[in-house]
Amino acid sequence: MTRLGIRGYNQAEGLHGLARGRANSPNSIPTTTFPQAIGLGETWDPAILQKAAAVEGYEARWLYQNPRYARGGSASLIIRAPQADLGRDIRWGRNEEIFGEDAFMNGTLAAAFVRGLQGNDPKYYQTAALMKHFLANNKRSRPVEDFLRLRRAAFTGILHAALPDGRRGGCPLLHDRLQRR
Repeated sequence: MTRLGIRGYNQAEGLHGLARGRANSPNSIPTTTFPQAIGLGETWDPAILQKAAAVEGYEARWLYQNPRYARGGSASLIIRAPQADLGRDIRWGRNEEIFGEDAFMNGTLAAAFVRGLQGNDPKYYQTAALMKHFLANNKRSRPVEDFLRLRRAAFTGILHAALPDGRRGGCPLLHDRLQRR
């Protein structure tokens, strides 16, 4: 988008800890690692997820503000987490990234994770949570009618639960294209 004068902004992966480089890379920065999202979801405890996300948000903020770890402008306060999709099909291959298959539970846990990442300050975010792979991810073989039914049945509820106070860091609503049969 440089032709429009819009600069890009870095983002960091954060499903179960802040990802800051590959393990054996000389540029990697060690951060706290938590169980994968499916394991966090098995706790059924929003308070635990909020605490884990708060640690992740604190680390992201600290690294962002510390010039020693800037790595050429790669630091970011936009954290790609939580993964708010539902685990509908084991063949998907990325079920470790989701909290589970229940829409109410996913919304509750995603809300806790967002609150943890973004912090409690009423004016300033600690980080900005970018709920990812949200609506229609990996569903491209389904017709539009199935997509609309799924949206009403599950995904809209997750969105409302996960963003209860209107503090949105970001939410990519459509990840894949829609197809008609």
